[in-house]
Amino acid sequence: MRGWFRRGAIRTLDGLVRWLGHPIRDHRTGELLGRGFLIPWRGKILVLGLREKVRADFLPAPDIRYRVQWLGFVRPGDADFPRERP
Repeated sequence: MRGWFRRGAIRTLDGLVRWLGHPIRDHRTGELLGRGFLIPWRGKILVLGLREKVRADFLPAPDIRYRVQWLGFVRPGDADFPRERP
């Protein structure tokens, strides 16, 4: 009973977040990454409802202000590390 209730609650909240959430776009390409909520919590930013893997990226400011910084999201690319054999 407890597991059934929890799965139902998570499914309902996921649907609400996708319906009411803010569209999150890749700031380089403008591609829609999904919908979700961004919640600041204890010095971190929680991203709720987003199913894509994203990487946070600070955007360049149009003027020099250090008290406000803009945060964008980018879809991470494939790793480009060279293959090294021992």
